[in-house]
Amino acid sequence: LSDAIERYARLAKLWAGTKAFLVPANDMDLMWHAHMAHPKAYARDCLNLVGHVVDHDDSVTDRALGSKLSLGAQETSRLFDQRYPGRPWAKAGAMFR
Repeated sequence: LSDAIERYARLAKLWAGTKAFLVPANDMDLMWHAHMAHPKAYARDCLNLVGHVVDHDDSVTDRALGSKLSLGAQETSRLFDQRYPGRPWAKAGAMFR
């Protein structure tokens, strides 16, 4: 759990620096949902860290090559590698949602 929380926090910091469609790995997505379960805290934390409330769109489900989800996962991985060298976006058993 602590690793998922830490990786979710890294994802949140990436939101502050990009308008790209970032894709969490499954464990990070669970942390995101847990965070959103507390709407006031979620809104406050997003405003403080990102500057706006980050929308969570579970309707994007197509994982086909070239899809929004697939391209977003690639971009998220690239940004993670760039910002957090040696700390990968995905890990064994935690593919993107």
